[in-house]
Amino acid sequence: MKEFTDKEILESLKNDTSDVVRYIYERYLPMIRLLVYNYGGSNEDSKDIFQEALCILIKNMRQEDFILKCKFITYIYSICNNLCKRELEKQAARENWVRRKPDERTENDFTENHDLKLKQKIFYEAFVILDKVSRSILNLFWEGVRHEEIASELGLSYNYVKKRKCVAEKELQNNIKKHPEYIQFIRSELSTEKIVL
Repeated sequence: MKEFTDKEILESLKNDTSDVVRYIYERYLPMIRLLVYNYGGSNEDSKDIFQEALCILIKNMRQEDFILKCKFITYIYSICNNLCKRELEKQAARENWVRRKPDERTENDFTENHDLKLKQKIFYEAFVILDKVSRSILNLFWEGVRHEEIASELGLSYNYVKKRKCVAEKELQNNIKKHPEYIQFIRSELSTEKIVL
């Protein structure tokens, strides 16, 4: 395997050279896989995290004032570590979003049913405004279809599917966070927590 210097890696990423992308995966993915495993993730999770880290790196490289002040692997590892921590926070938030105290639960709890319907409505409205390709990629991914199969089914490249999924997830999250009913819901949840405290 041909070795690349950090400078060559950055230049090749700017020019979207496939040889260096293959090199990055072969050289650095095993280290990131171990990091993700330590956070309780899977092999597929490690690929997703690594892909997202590369997306972030490329986005940062496009900024005029970008300077890599450390080794390439240190930079990528740091991004992946932050993404893993963020994913854990999102999981905790999802659990809190859905979970309620057992003593507050009743079979016909109107508030709980209302909250669930509201969340579904917000999610749906945030999802349908994504472009058709993003919706198709996310739907297939949520059904458990692997990235390679999604690429084949939609007639897209594997790398494009991974990158587009990353962008689509971020866009969906932003759409949800900007949704007026989500903002109102979060405010009411926070005010309820203050009353309980």
